[in-house]
Amino acid sequence: MAILAPRARGRLMRTIVKAREAGAKVVFDTNLRPALWTSQKIMASTLTAAATIADIVLPTHGDEAPVFGDTSPEATAERYLKIGASEVVVKNGAEPALVATSEGLRAYVPAPKAGKVVDATGAGDSFNGGYLSARERGIEPVEAARLAHTVAGVVIGHKGALVDPKLVKGMAG
Repeated sequence: MAILAPRARGRLMRTIVKAREAGAKVVFDTNLRPALWTSQKIMASTLTAAATIADIVLPTHGDEAPVFGDTSPEATAERYLKIGASEVVVKNGAEPALVATSEGLRAYVPAPKAGKVVDATGAGDSFNGGYLSARERGIEPVEAARLAHTVAGVVIGHKGALVDPKLVKGMAG
């Protein structure tokens, strides 16, 4: 969202709304990058607007807290659930991820003990990919988050998020 001109953001969101209305599931990783925005206010309002059209939101608590004032992962999850997400997974680095759903599920899912951390590049994206792959295969949210942590744990053990696909094949379902 940050790299798009305001009019392009609007067009993108209208297209996503149409896709959702046609039955698409919408997933949104807020991926906050404050340096790319002209102001924190514009960033916060744009990301909030985008999250209102998402079914699943995948924020990172440490990024969200300074922008939205979230005092805990629970506060981050509740904010997104209140604006319409049905599923929120709040990533929190090496700390447990919080899985929260509109049906009332609230579960912290700890990351397995990581081996040697070589490079954290791509950890969040790897988590997201593992989680979404597992959910697409019908795996319940808590188990999907466990698998996602495992995938991210493999990725952070390699430079630049470049991992032999054989190392993660089948991990997320």
